[in-house]
Amino acid sequence: GFWDRYLSQVECAYEGTEHVTILNFPDGTGFSFQEARDSNGELVDATITLYLRDTNNDPIAGFPCEDIWLQSEDGGLFICFWGNWGTNPDADTDMNGMTQWVNPLCVGGSSQAPLEVLVNGLSILNPPNLPISFNSPDLNRDGHVNLIDLGYFSADYFGEYNFQSDFHCDGQINLADVARYAEGSGAHCP
Repeated sequence: GFWDRYLSQVECAYEGTEHVTILNFPDGTGFSFQEARDSNGELVDATITLYLRDTNNDPIAGFPCEDIWLQSEDGGLFICFWGNWGTNPDADTDMNGMTQWVNPLCVGGSSQAPLEVLVNGLSILNPPNLPISFNSPDLNRDGHVNLIDLGYFSADYFGEYNFQSDFHCDGQINLADVARYAEGSGAHCP
């Protein structure tokens, strides 16, 4: 049968309510979901698991991962759309209807809005969203980390705190963030 948005379920390894953050690079060399950080900069596992069920509550095996993706509610992420990239899970659903997000995403931009899991463009309602935030040195959301982004980062470094440039996820913008920016410098969508 057709997948059911009420019977399908999403689980996150991180069970807290405070947002955790994952640093991404547009080329997918950023941090994995197992390397998320809490507001103190401590590592947290935020692996997402989806159990896709049909209207009879049976698992849906072999559902294509390219028809499943993550989306921030505020649209703050720039998603690279090249085959099985962007915010798709790591694989098609298995015989238990399960797939996961562990590997780094291919995205730019930043978002502190709740995260949704979508299947064929409709969000899973169990639960409706997850407390996972994202940021990237691709600050202008064009799929490239270049000198334009450096201008935005410099303004944030010398100005008021701005989440988008807190790449170390510790509530401040300092030399640790410069190092993380440098890691992503030159990255671009595949």
